[in-house]
Amino acid sequence: MCWCSGTFRSRWFTPGPIPEGYRPALLPKDVELKNEAGRFAARFVDRGDRLAVSVELVLTKDVYAPEDYSALKKLIETAVGALSQPIVLERQP
Repeated sequence: MCWCSGTFRSRWFTPGPIPEGYRPALLPKDVELKNEAGRFAARFVDRGDRLAVSVELVLTKDVYAPEDYSALKKLIETAVGALSQPIVLERQP
């Protein structure tokens, strides 16, 4: 995380192992949104024995005026929705 010139940026990347004998049956769809409030992106990648999840959230202001709330709400709702999607693994035959 960093604060730079009124911008908040949080990035994280998680490479998680897939248990032996399993494979992803359902991964969340990649999501990207850029609007007046900032930017959000989430990517979910099957790398064989690992699942890579990368997320970035950027807020472009320290303080949002009431007229900016709808864009901020849309950005946050998109982030929560993307990160609430299930990852389903199935046993390989």
